[in-house]
Amino acid sequence: MRMRSDEAGFFLQETILLGALLLFMAGAFLAYAKMVHVEAQDACRMQAIFLAREELACLAERADVGALHAGEWGWLGERDQLVTEQGQFSVSARVFPLEIAGAYRAAVSAAWQNASGAGSLSLEREVYRHAR
Repeated sequence: MRMRSDEAGFFLQETILLGALLLFMAGAFLAYAKMVHVEAQDACRMQAIFLAREELACLAERADVGALHAGEWGWLGERDQLVTEQGQFSVSARVFPLEIAGAYRAAVSAAWQNASGAGSLSLEREVYRHAR
């Protein structure tokens, strides 16, 4: 079928350019979606670090007043801190006695769940009862 001289159509170059543009746009969208996922996970990781550090501070305070003992500890902070915009968190600690009286090794685990997935981290520190 022949085109008449007054009809216009797409040339091969224009079709290739349009295809390349569509591929670029699809790639940019996939990169954006991945960036949003990574940003959400990073926000949860940072919040979990803050929660774990707060738990370590609470354990250190209990050790300083002589109220810390070896064993499992749950979240010692305020409950409303465990549910945030970033996701839902859980924090727990294990406390092990050291050979020195009033000295402990605290291992805190923080886990999170959000729309982008789940993750966890652990922090450890030695805590001591200070002499008064």
